[in-house]
Amino acid sequence: MEERKNLDTRASALMVLLCMVLGLQQVVLKIAAPDISPIMQIALRSGLSAVLVLPLLWRDHSIHLFSYRQCKAGALVALFFSLEFYFVTQALKFTSTY
Repeated sequence: MEERKNLDTRASALMVLLCMVLGLQQVVLKIAAPDISPIMQIALRSGLSAVLVLPLLWRDHSIHLFSYRQCKAGALVALFFSLEFYFVTQALKFTSTY
């Protein structure tokens, strides 16, 4: 039987920080919901993310972004990603601001 290793402190701290950021997003969505619809907030955030990531993908010439195989897989991922955020915004209707 293998000996268990201790958790990596840096990785654990990074995971806690990531969970806090992801949890805080829901709070910010709920607070801003009276002014901007949650779907619009998520669309703006996702669009900005895509604009920031696209140059990184173009920089790596080994990745063919618009090949048929890549587009088919990308469309499937985009569908599930969109459904996830749609359900998140719908779930906000069932939470309170207090």
